[in-house]
Amino acid sequence: MPFFRFESLTEKEKSKLVKGTVIPRPIAWITTITTETTETTEITEVTDDTINLAPFSFFNAVTSTVLSVSIQRRQKVPVGEVAPLTSDYYKDTALNLLTTGEGVVHIPSQRQLEVMDHSSEVLGRDASEVRQLGLELEKSGVIKTPGLKDSLVRFETTLMNQIPITDPTGDFILSDLFLLRIQAVSIDPSIYDEKKGYVIAEALDPVARLGGPNYATITEVKDYKREF
Repeated sequence: MPFFRFESLTEKEKSKLVKGTVIPRPIAWITTITTETTETTEITEVTDDTINLAPFSFFNAVTSTVLSVSIQRRQKVPVGEVAPLTSDYYKDTALNLLTTGEGVVHIPSQRQLEVMDHSSEVLGRDASEVRQLGLELEKSGVIKTPGLKDSLVRFETTLMNQIPITDPTGDFILSDLFLLRIQAVSIDPSIYDEKKGYVIAEALDPVARLGGPNYATITEVKDYKREF
């Protein structure tokens, strides 16, 4: 069996091994508000042009009320130094979460795969993926950030914590783990069994990330009776 010490691997080699084995990974498709300045957390007018949209596959649930999303920094920062709140250091989603303290996490379905993939294109901070892709927004019930109208699941979240993730030496911060507190969720009736209170996985038809350029979908749900 091949054996690898991570200290002897390149970042690309590590990434290929982890992304190819920790599968399938759910995808957080996140809308956030881009403010004119990062010096204030006050959200004023919200329009299609101020909404950022991007997918992230280092994502999962931590508890029934907390979601986690890991977002890589644009450039590493020495431990002990505070990175300026600018797009030189943070991706727009991370910057917006830190600025406004909120965002909407969608669970993308297979029918949204192509548009979701296009939303990962790198745009200028003053450009909106929502506007570029011609998507419609839906007003949230608790937070100011709107969600995608066409999505079957929309989690309205607020920023609970930002945890810097260092490199193996502990000298540099490479990414940030964002813990997002769920404040509300919108579930499309077509995927919800109201009598049982269950979400129907086959109807949601979520898309998940594999290694390389590949994605996965649910093709079969096994009716397995747990013993413990």
